[in-house]
Amino acid sequence: MSKPKILIAEDEAVIALDIKSRLISFGYDIVGIARTADECIKLASREKPDIVLMDIFLKGETTGITAAEILKRDYNLRVVFLTAHTDDSTIEKAKLAEPLGFIVKPFELQDIKTTLEISLYKAKMEMQLSESELKYRTLVLTATDAVLTLDVDGFITSINNKAFEMFGFPEEDIVGKSIKTILPDVFINHLQSGITRFLNVGKSITPDTIELLAKRKDGRNFPAEISFSQWQNTTGVQFTLIVRDITRRKESEETIKKYQLELEKRVEERTVELTELINQLPIGINLYNMKGEVVYKNRVAAKIWNQSVSELEQHNYTVFSDEIFARYGYSDSIKTLFSEGKSFKTKPLYFDTEELFSSEDENGRLFIFHFFGVINESGEIFRVVNLIEDITDRAKAEEANIALKERKHSTALIFQRLEEERIRISRELHDGLGQILSAIKMNIEAYERGDIDDYKPLLTAKNLIGDANSEIKNILYSLRPTFLEKYGLVTAIKSLCDSSTEATGIKFKFIRHGELYRLQSDFELTVFRIVQEAVNNIIKHSKTKSAEVVVSLNNENINIIIKDFGVGFNFSDNNDLINLKSYGLVSMRERIEILNGSLNIDTELDKGTEISIIIPISGSI
Repeated sequence: MSKPKILIAEDEAVIALDIKSRLISFGYDIVGIARTADECIKLASREKPDIVLMDIFLKGETTGITAAEILKRDYNLRVVFLTAHTDDSTIEKAKLAEPLGFIVKPFELQDIKTTLEISLYKAKMEMQLSESELKYRTLVLTATDAVLTLDVDGFITSINNKAFEMFGFPEEDIVGKSIKTILPDVFINHLQSGITRFLNVGKSITPDTIELLAKRKDGRNFPAEISFSQWQNTTGVQFTLIVRDITRRKESEETIKKYQLELEKRVEERTVELTELINQLPIGINLYNMKGEVVYKNRVAAKIWNQSVSELEQHNYTVFSDEIFARYGYSDSIKTLFSEGKSFKTKPLYFDTEELFSSEDENGRLFIFHFFGVINESGEIFRVVNLIEDITDRAKAEEANIALKERKHSTALIFQRLEEERIRISRELHDGLGQILSAIKMNIEAYERGDIDDYKPLLTAKNLIGDANSEIKNILYSLRPTFLEKYGLVTAIKSLCDSSTEATGIKFKFIRHGELYRLQSDFELTVFRIVQEAVNNIIKHSKTKSAEVVVSLNNENINIIIKDFGVGFNFSDNNDLINLKSYGLVSMRERIEILNGSLNIDTELDKGTEISIIIPISGSI
């Protein structure tokens, strides 16, 4: 800690040295001794002492009192007077220099020490107060808000430069005037109640700001924000007001409010448009919060189950407890979506009419559910969206399209089979009946050229006519088996097996189970053609030496098994259209489907082929 610096101004050398010696013993730093007032001023300006210990009367024209005034005014230095003169006139003159104290000669050692300690403390306090006052004054003078002080009666005691500018009053027209000059009565009432409270119970005025209309000198009002507080000095209670002109802020607030209202209107309009657009979508939309509760349903979603959001809230519904999703095994996927954000889509789910309260479709509906999370700016899921896609009509259209394709394919096969049948009949007529007729013609011509007694060509022609008749019968049987019409399906199949054995050398074994009875003619013809196609396939492709045809009849079904022991073929499943077409099995399947029956093919290379047919006979007897 540095020692206090003392400058001694004493024209008596002995006294000056004595004072110096004593002050050094007290721990002070003596920065110099001056014998005149002018010398004192010069040393003080250079050394900047903390205290100047000055004799009132110094040699020269300038007195110690004058020197003290100059030091305070120009260097903010304070003095302690040394004097042997205690008359009232001298003391009054010395007071004008505002000394920190007096030491009267002759003095005691302790008097010097006590007076200097008190004077140093006072000088320090005054310096701090001066700095604080300077800071306060600078702050007030440069403030961007108006600062006013009031007395307890509400009269203005001081204002800063901003207040002059804000209210338009010069200082002489406003200082000393009532605050009512610039502020309305509502503020005066508020101030008076605060003053009363402060004076009565010592409770401070609230530091909160208030807004009101202030008044300029020209009579114009403007919005102002005011805060005030109280303080007390030696003269009594004082109040400080800080007034801020908030005209621009109010204008900005009005502009913001206007834009906010316009924005809210636009948002409301867009929300209505978006809601209507969402309601017009052909898909249902559910929006869930993170508790799994439905917070929004569009019109389609509400119509599917005929339930609103409020009705679901009454039943404490959550997607986690949905029985339908649990039934189809999607509960875990939904929980994972809510926790980890993994979107997913369900397979087509079927809902019957009891589950769809508003459905007009007696056959129920098919839906696909799309689930995905909505992410906020922090990357967290805060909503889950469920899109409900009704694919019932699409599935029906696809089924109809498949059926149409199959009908087209069936029609093409029918025309193909008809064309093949025409070619076969044409070939049989040409190769069989045509050759016979040509031979008959040649024998008749030979008879015409020979002798009248030569009947041999006519006999040959007669025999050929018999062969032609047999050939015609075979062709007609192929087109419409008369044996089938006379004796029925089972006998016709047995006859087919026998004739095929005789014609090809393949031994067809026929086995019958059940009673023998007749069925409707169209039904029997269709079944016969199925068996005939299967037998022809064995003859054409199997390379087998034997085969079996087993027919079983009961009151409900006719079961037919056609089996060979030949080369078989590659076949993946019963929908293998390539192999079905290659082996003529498409027409067999179509005929069986017409009769509401079923077809199963079991085949393997080098293991033969077994065809199992089950056809219901209800309504065909």
